[in-house]
Amino acid sequence: MKTNQNEARQGRPSGRPSDFNARVEGTIRVILAIAQAIEELGTVPSGHLYARLIGHLDIDAYQSVIATLVRAGLVREHPSHLLEWVGPQRTALGSQETNNRKESKQ
Repeated sequence: MKTNQNEARQGRPSGRPSDFNARVEGTIRVILAIAQAIEELGTVPSGHLYARLIGHLDIDAYQSVIATLVRAGLVREHPSHLLEWVGPQRTALGSQETNNRKESKQ
C-alpha cells in the first residue's frame, strides 16, 4: 500500500499496467472516432460537434482531441472554429463502399 502512495506522490501512476493500457486504448478510440466523424462530414462547426459529445467528453478533453488532430495535420481549425478534414482521403476500400452506395441509390 505504501508503494502506491509513494508512486502517486512522485507523479507515477498507481494503477496496474493493464489499467494504463486500457485508458490509452480508450483515448485512442475516442480520437479515432472524432477524426472519422470530421472526415465523413468534411467540415463541421466545432461547437456543433462538441454539442453531440457533451455527455461523453468534458470540454478540456474535447479541446485536447481537436488539438491532437490539428497537430497531426489531419484537421484544420479555422478562426471561425470550423473544423475541416485535411488529412488523407478515404482508402480504396472506403471509396469502394461509397461507390457501392451511390450505385444502389440509382
